Amino acid sequence: MAELGTDAGGKRRRKVFRGRSAKEANDRRREYLDRRARGEGEAATTTRLNVAGWMERWLAGPVEASVAVGSRAPGTAQSYRHLYQAYIKPTLGAARLEKLTAADVDHLVSTLAAAGYKPNTIRLARACLRTALNAAVGEGLLARNPVERSVAPRVATTKHRRTLTLEEARRLLGSLEEEPLGPLIELALWTGMRKGELLGLLWEDVDVDAAVVHVRAGLTRVTGRGLVRGRPKTEESADSVPLVGSAVAALRRQRSLQAERRLALGKRWQLGEYVFHGPRGGALDPAAVTRGWNSVRDRLGLPAVSFHDLRHTTATLLLNDGVPLVVVSQILRHASIRITADVYAEVGDSLRAEALARLERLLTEVP
Repeated sequence: MAELGTDAGGKRRRKVFRGRSAKEANDRRREYLDRRARGEGEAATTTRLNVAGWMERWLAGPVEASVAVGSRAPGTAQSYRHLYQAYIKPTLGAARLEKLTAADVDHLVSTLAAAGYKPNTIRLARACLRTALNAAVGEGLLARNPVERSVAPRVATTKHRRTLTLEEARRLLGSLEEEPLGPLIELALWTGMRKGELLGLLWEDVDVDAAVVHVRAGLTRVTGRGLVRGRPKTEESADSVPLVGSAVAALRRQRSLQAERRLALGKRWQLGEYVFHGPRGGALDPAAVTRGWNSVRDRLGLPAVSFHDLRHTTATLLLNDGVPLVVVSQILRHASIRITADVYAEVGDSLRAEALARLERLLTEVP
């Protein structure tokens, strides 16, 4: 219960708050008082909008607008909609927006966990809800974001990554001369670039003479829109990537193969200056790359690594050869070195052990 002073006749005004538990009722009371203190209480509580109604408005409005101006990737918008429809809407969709509490968010997390969803899926769903409710706060529909006071699910940061060994990577590179996807696979290994970044490359992004490629976009398939070339995954992703001699040779070979294909198709060649193109020019479907890579991998008897695992292979081979973590992080264009350290924690452990072994040899060697 909250004391709200007296009315014009001197009668005490009170408001009762209820919930599934004393904590939930108290959360609602505190949020209501916070709104009043900010001068938003009565206005905020007049809305009848539920969570589903707000998220549909948010997805169709601010999210789509941010995609249109290039500040958010189309794939991110698609991911938000999937997370909302698959995980948030069934549990919280009918809940009144202004009455949503941290306890409701905790209920979402526990419901998804009980259903057997992976911790990272739950983390992503909660993060999507947090972003949507931050926008609601910005529009004055909420005084505070209840996600901020909920319990964050614990997600293990260390994870075993499937990668190719040095011998397997060498065997792969030695077998790509006649493969249609050979130059693409080679460039993936030589640069550590993501699949979407490679498929989004235009020839204007490639400077062979300076031995560098400029990552300016990524290619994704968006429901209802087909293949879309949009902004890279993160701001840090949009950067220049140096090319070793073998990578330059792969690009020159790709240019030659493309010229032959273009000449053979004549007027049937689709317009577009993609480095890695579809059967008749134009963008190359990421799904086709997955199928092509799986075929190459299985034919060579390599372990069941995905195309994206070529990026992990690049990083792991560099780290195992003693390249500093900060340099590998810059090559991968991670947002922070902590991401690199978390992803490659197991490699880091082995390097630390090797470093301490060197220290032991240094301190115990007889002069």
